[in-house]
Amino acid sequence: MTPPDGNPVANYAYYAATFGDPKKLMESDANPEVLVRRKLAAGEKLPGIFIACGTEDMLCPLNRDFDAFLTEQGVKHEAYFTPGEHNWKFWDPWLQKAIPWLLEE
Repeated sequence: MTPPDGNPVANYAYYAATFGDPKKLMESDANPEVLVRRKLAAGEKLPGIFIACGTEDMLCPLNRDFDAFLTEQGVKHEAYFTPGEHNWKFWDPWLQKAIPWLLEE
């Protein structure tokens, strides 16, 4: 991604402010796989990770890949992929399940 590119979620400026230089993203801690690998290599304990993603969400393929990555790395997590889109109608009921789960961690 280069200025002024974007996608349906946000523009270049948003991604740069949130994740840093997009050209360096894949090697940075803003990439969750890089962060997980670094923490595991350092012997750090990772918190549990809860994933809930709608099967119609544009991010579903990436979340499925991350679920598989976490499984391969032996990271404790739960992942749910059910019908729904990238919106509060999907997220609200899952937050009601995720919050108690996270508080038990």
